[in-house]
Amino acid sequence: MVNYSLLITHYGATRSYRKKTLLSVAAVLLFIVFGLPYLLPLNRPATVDPETLIDPNGAFVQAGDTRMYYQNAGLGEVGQTKRPIQ
Repeated sequence: MVNYSLLITHYGATRSYRKKTLLSVAAVLLFIVFGLPYLLPLNRPATVDPETLIDPNGAFVQAGDTRMYYQNAGLGEVGQTKRPIQ
């Protein structure tokens, strides 16, 4: 005679073990894909000095502790409208 309670218990334990293993592997893969690049950045972008990127119409301005870059866009002339404003 077969003891079915033993088979059901064994199957449940195997299923639980497989589920834990699958979840552990998935967690490790997610960490490798999404977490590890932040901890070990391999391809860092090259740091460029901002002074080399200055446009001929732009300049850096110091305002307190903040350094800003601006571009001169012209004298502010507004184009003519097609019809007069009433």
